[in-house]
Amino acid sequence: MGGEVSELVYAKFGPTIILLAGLQGVWKTTVSVKLSLYLKKQGKSCRLIAGDVYRPAAVDQLIIFGKQGNRLMCLFMQQDQM
Repeated sequence: MGGEVSELVYAKFGPTIILLAGLQGVWKTTVSVKLSLYLKKQGKSCRLIAGDVYRPAAVDQLIIFGKQGNRLMCLFMQQDQM
């Protein structure tokens, strides 16, 4: 955050996990898809995981974008599991 740009740091072993968190309506779902497409162009494999219990439409949105060639994992969590 801020005015500086830095490169992504990938995990040496196992998956690199990128968590996007923010207020409602700040384009987290769209940014996650654009980021996954960017990483895919760099030869990385990506999985999109939806865990938003307050906006189930986010899952539907990721399914639509997932058809663009991303692997999609849908994670459904109950509110009491958070």
